[in-house]
Amino acid sequence: MTKTNSTHKKSNILQLAVAAVLMTLGLQNAVAQQSSEISADVKSLLEFYEKQIYFTENKGQWSSDIHYRAEFPLGQALATSEGMLVGTYDSAGISARFDQGMREEEAIRQGGFFNEPKVKVKGHGWMLKFVNSSPSMTIESKSKHKDVFNYFSSEALKSKTDAANYQEVWYHNVYTNVDVRYYPSAEGSLEYDMICKPGFNKDNIVLQFDGISKVTKQSDGSLVLETSIGDMTLPAPVAYQKVKGEKKAVTSQYIVTGNNTIKFEIGAFDAAQTLIIDPIALRWATWINSGSSGDNHGHCIWVDPADGAIYVVARVVGTTNNITTGAFDESANGNLETIIGKYLEPSTIGGSGTRVWQTYIGGSGDDNPYAMEQGPDGNLYVTGYTTSSNFPLLGGTAFSGSSIDQRSQAGQNIFIMKINKTGTSIKSSVIGGGGSEGSYDLRINSAGDVIICGNTSSTNLATLYSGSGASNTNNGGSDVFLFKINQNLSALSWMKNYGGSGNDVATIMVQNSSTGDVFVGGYTLSSNFPTTNPRQSALGGTESGFIQKLKSNGTTAWSSYFKSASSKTTRILCMEFNTLKNRLYFGGITSGLESPSNLSASGVYDNSYNGGTNDFFAASMDTNQTFVASTYIGGALNEVNMMGLNTDLNNDVYIFAYTNSNDFPTTAGALQSSNLGSNDKVFLKLSSGLNSLLSSTYYGGAADDYDPVGERGIKFSNCRIYTIVTSRSNNIPLTQGALTTTKSSSTSIYEPGLVVWANPPDLSNNTLTGNQEVCAGGTPTTIIGSVPSYILPTITRNGTTSSYPSLGVSITYQWQSSTDSINWTSISGATGQNLLGSQVGPLFTKTFFRRVIGGDACVIEGSTDQIVVVKVIGITGTVTNASCFNANNGSIAAVAANGTA
Repeated sequence: MTKTNSTHKKSNILQLAVAAVLMTLGLQNAVAQQSSEISADVKSLLEFYEKQIYFTENKGQWSSDIHYRAEFPLGQALATSEGMLVGTYDSAGISARFDQGMREEEAIRQGGFFNEPKVKVKGHGWMLKFVNSSPSMTIESKSKHKDVFNYFSSEALKSKTDAANYQEVWYHNVYTNVDVRYYPSAEGSLEYDMICKPGFNKDNIVLQFDGISKVTKQSDGSLVLETSIGDMTLPAPVAYQKVKGEKKAVTSQYIVTGNNTIKFEIGAFDAAQTLIIDPIALRWATWINSGSSGDNHGHCIWVDPADGAIYVVARVVGTTNNITTGAFDESANGNLETIIGKYLEPSTIGGSGTRVWQTYIGGSGDDNPYAMEQGPDGNLYVTGYTTSSNFPLLGGTAFSGSSIDQRSQAGQNIFIMKINKTGTSIKSSVIGGGGSEGSYDLRINSAGDVIICGNTSSTNLATLYSGSGASNTNNGGSDVFLFKINQNLSALSWMKNYGGSGNDVATIMVQNSSTGDVFVGGYTLSSNFPTTNPRQSALGGTESGFIQKLKSNGTTAWSSYFKSASSKTTRILCMEFNTLKNRLYFGGITSGLESPSNLSASGVYDNSYNGGTNDFFAASMDTNQTFVASTYIGGALNEVNMMGLNTDLNNDVYIFAYTNSNDFPTTAGALQSSNLGSNDKVFLKLSSGLNSLLSSTYYGGAADDYDPVGERGIKFSNCRIYTIVTSRSNNIPLTQGALTTTKSSSTSIYEPGLVVWANPPDLSNNTLTGNQEVCAGGTPTTIIGSVPSYILPTITRNGTTSSYPSLGVSITYQWQSSTDSINWTSISGATGQNLLGSQVGPLFTKTFFRRVIGGDACVIEGSTDQIVVVKVIGITGTVTNASCFNANNGSIAAVAANGTA
């Protein structure tokens, strides 16, 4: 190869595969169509450096799948149709070969011979692929160098001259409204930007490192790529946008999603450009019980995805009202009684809803339920502790067979009970030992097997449950206790009890039904808590959280502390997966997290402790223990208990908790902006990156609102969030017309309530019109959307009604399209009341359109009035539809469409 017109010297690039990622977001006036010219607003956000890269065009000197090729001292980069293929050499091998060359020259200078075997230099190739990229993706070169390269071969036909060179290579339309730019960094290494224009969908962006052994995210946000020649590091991503003419940083981070693929988590950016406000409103609230003779605490809630039925579980001291006639058990049986109820929320705002059934269940002792989940058989499974020697094992006609019965054991034992959806039949087992057991959570796999977690002080479990894997050893005052029981509640699969010299309690779990993997969280005071392949192997402070991964057979894959800061305490109380089940969101209370390993230095909502006894915290971590982010949420006093954490389809995080702080952060449009009693509930929503507080409100009354135990008190389902609350107050905010709006017991007695939140709130006059047919290649006419408004309930507090506080936001729109009515993509710039045909462009396939109200891509299932269908009439070689023929200017469309009428 020769080089002509050589007026520029090629830069010495030392690091080939170390790239920083820059994402330019929300560019105003960016056009959807691609152009060889960079628009001024995009160009103003890009970085340009003096270092040079020579991307040489392929004029036939290489194989046809290579579009451009750049050579570096330590490797090369090949721009292919699938992505950028990078080849790099072992730098130590290059140095060794250089040293060997010097020795060879010295041997020759001395008149001798050089007989060393040639040093072999290892190389490694890998490709950054764009997963599910757009079929219309194109590759373009920019910033042409004056130099050209000539390639000569012994065969004249293979010689190529005047091959042009370029500073940059762009992949256009990699995804809708997303371009990728390759260029030299300030150091001369290969770098890339992702230019994300209005209407882009971050969830579409998936990059795969094909040819890399393993991709691992580090605590500083960088990625380590394992190769055959050593590790390479990619710095943490950097994102920014232009706001009022100035560059503004936007928080961003990698998400490692498996199979060496990554996605991007992007924090809040300018709402005027691409983000829209995301309101949440109270939809329905009612007392579950209101006339109890003793304290009645609401502990857990579940929503049946099949029919939307709501199931609640509480406990009462003594007797209570609202037990339905004909219930499984209409009479209280002991001191502490379990209450289970089934409810249907009203179909319209202001309705009363339905209490389908509500029943007592228990024996003559204490029966305290803490967790509930629905099994694949449709039955509801409830667990807690019992001291009743006559706890009911079988009732009704739906179930039969034997149960595990250890009701004779001393102290507290664990009950696991299933009840059918009609509330007419139950089956139970009671499990325990010579000490006491606590049960705080249960999870059910696809086969119906149930795993329960809690704690135990027993020393005879191995004797009672021979062959289960249990131990007769108690290592401290309280050890972790786990067991798996079959769907029939008649046989154990395995049992584990373990811990250190202090108290150890398992409080929460999640289970991946496809793999059987179980993740367990809790807290420990033990400096010798058993760890396996831990991220953190030592106790922090006086009490730390712990988190573990167990296989379906009960064996431990990894077990680690989640450390507190020195002399501080932390308890993991709640946990949930993201949608892909490769990340854990968990939270609880802490007086200070260990920093920086468990507390993000930046890029989160709040990395400063707020004071008092405890703050709430929320954290995220990959299921391979790679820490992602963590934030505090709190006020100046004490955040006392987190009762539930759940995630939605956007991986945003909802938390329901109790606080006595008077300055807990709330957001615009809050139902209640201040603490009205000694403790109040708080309901909040955090962004998936834990960097924005999207919504937050107090919820309570003038007396004490508090429950010390129970972590399954929240459930997300179909754009709504369901919580069960506990309150002494008689003036908590309820909805007028609800089932029970008045608390008849005194303000010295706790009662449970059911609260439903809508995200987005209910809407009136929300319809779309414009179902139509167009010719292949044709453009639909405008799709008309009505002007909706939020429907908000009238609030009642102990008989006093008031209007709902203003949400403080305007209705906002985002139009989306889909070819299957399942997977939806936002349409760039389509944020108006109506969807213009010019915003859609020519269509060649049947297409669905919908309008999302508010920030969440959440449309209530069954809302067919929110979807418009445009059918496309395809034209084949024979014109059978004159109107289509004329609409296409007398020509036949090249593509025959589907979705014809």
